[in-house]
Amino acid sequence: MPGFSETVRYNFTLEYVESSTSFSSLKSAWKSFTHVIETEDSLLFWVGEILVFFIPKTSLPNVKPDEQLRELLITKGLIV
Repeated sequence: MPGFSETVRYNFTLEYVESSTSFSSLKSAWKSFTHVIETEDSLLFWVGEILVFFIPKTSLPNVKPDEQLRELLITKGLIV
């Protein structure tokens, strides 16, 4: 299936989270997420109790998860 080997790019704004490849793009409003769990090497964006978006920190070259993204997640009330 096309897209499985594609690099996924992420964009975090005050309004939404966007993930995109050369085949597709998805924008999710922050209110879609119930909470975010940060592990040593990834971020888990939860939508309800059973759906989760797994984002490896290595896929975020322009964002320092320990700083800017964490501040945005705290602002949105998704991570403590």
